[in-house]
Amino acid sequence: MKPTPEQIASLIALLKIKQASEDEFVRLHGHARFPVYTHMEGKMVIAIGGTLNKQIREGPYNLLDVYHDTALDLFGEDRIQAEMNRPFEERHHALQWLSTAVDQHALDEAEGVYRPSGSSVAWGRLGYDLFTVRDNAKLLAKLSRELRNPDEFQSARCELLTCSIAVTAGFEIQFEDEADTNKRHVEFVAVHTEAGISISVEAKSRRRNGVLGFKGGHAGDPGAKVKIRSLLEDALGKAPEYPLYVFVDVNLPFGTKEERMRWLTEIQQTVHDLHAEGYLRDSLLHGVLFMNDPSHYIGPRHLGAPTDSLWAYPVKLRELKLPESGDDVLDRLLLAWTQRNAPPSMGPGD
Repeated sequence: MKPTPEQIASLIALLKIKQASEDEFVRLHGHARFPVYTHMEGKMVIAIGGTLNKQIREGPYNLLDVYHDTALDLFGEDRIQAEMNRPFEERHHALQWLSTAVDQHALDEAEGVYRPSGSSVAWGRLGYDLFTVRDNAKLLAKLSRELRNPDEFQSARCELLTCSIAVTAGFEIQFEDEADTNKRHVEFVAVHTEAGISISVEAKSRRRNGVLGFKGGHAGDPGAKVKIRSLLEDALGKAPEYPLYVFVDVNLPFGTKEERMRWLTEIQQTVHDLHAEGYLRDSLLHGVLFMNDPSHYIGPRHLGAPTDSLWAYPVKLRELKLPESGDDVLDRLLLAWTQRNAPPSMGPGD
């Protein structure tokens, strides 16, 4: 039986509505994977990394709860329980965030008002970035192993963030052949299949004494100087096959407008010096994205002060356009950084 013209028109209208909602989701949240879920017996069932996961807690549950559970899955119940039995300062850094966030949430519930804290935001973004890369089993296995290790956590967290940004920008993550020891490999290769463009990506995070468990370096004010020259020199020492983009987590505390201007001036001077000294002359470096998320410095304090904002500073050295849009790759990556900072609480069409 053939569908009637009215049925065809109704189907076309529904498809247009579906497409419009998906387009709006991409506009707000980039090309990160669409959350695929349904509700059965009053509970959410969501597809994550090729498996179906059912809500286990009673009560209201949305995608923000999914990201929370994704971060919990990284450690597992036994590891979390063992860590919670240790003194707070000896726990894994991410599980310190979890402890603080849970305690603060209980206080907020007692007052009847929920206000995000630095720790709850740091934990939530960890979960969302893990959720974003869950479809890449090889990447997830590598990063999960490193994230669980307190000594590797900071660098692995930066790599996870960088992967999440690349995926949100519409790229797929691939690894170089590490068996080839004749060159220093970049972190990964990002491939934009629609545009037919591949880029080499390096991720760097500045360690600071007393921050995220780091005991080396000089003690003192972590915001006194940015000091990222050595990270850039190391990235420039890699042998990229494609145009190189470097993501640098500067790991600075929350700061005033004047402090941020001082940091940006130092970053600009560092790039200028490297250029003047010839470091960039024969390099494939196309752009650097300096990023800062001070949430782990803020800890239990509620967010809201002007100093608490995330910031990113792009440095474009060469242009590389995405053919389908005409956007420059660094501009697309910066947009993805912005989109990734506000995880969706609902899927398209909800």
